[in-house]
Amino acid sequence: MTRLSKTLAVVLKKKQLKDRDLLVYVFSQDFGKLVLVAKNAAKITSKRLSHIDTGNVIRVYFYESNNALYLSDTDLISGLFELKQDKQSIQQLYVVLEFIDKHTVVNQSEETVFKMLLNYFKQLAYHTADFDQFRSDVLKQLGFS
Repeated sequence: MTRLSKTLAVVLKKKQLKDRDLLVYVFSQDFGKLVLVAKNAAKITSKRLSHIDTGNVIRVYFYESNNALYLSDTDLISGLFELKQDKQSIQQLYVVLEFIDKHTVVNQSEETVFKMLLNYFKQLAYHTADFDQFRSDVLKQLGFS
């Protein structure tokens, strides 16, 4: 029996696999960074395709099979549309997502860092975000200083 798990997550990036499959990197509230295989997600008719855009906040449903995690379903929580309309904001968004991707470990829960990331998105929306402060706070939380 396959156990289905669910969590709130931010899409960090995605990569094309063979055929219509995607490898989706997310930073989740409960599990930390996860690498999920999304079968047939690159099909034009796939509901998940628009949900797994980089930067989106989504609820992911996934299961483990053959030592890999598979994306079962998604619910879009926020597409961060207001941020993605502003060139400067979208650049800052991609910088912070890359930072989180490079400094977190797969399957290591970092709930505080997840909350800090969501808070940073709010600051970006209000044009009050300070990446240097965010980076410093996250590195402290992760034990780098």
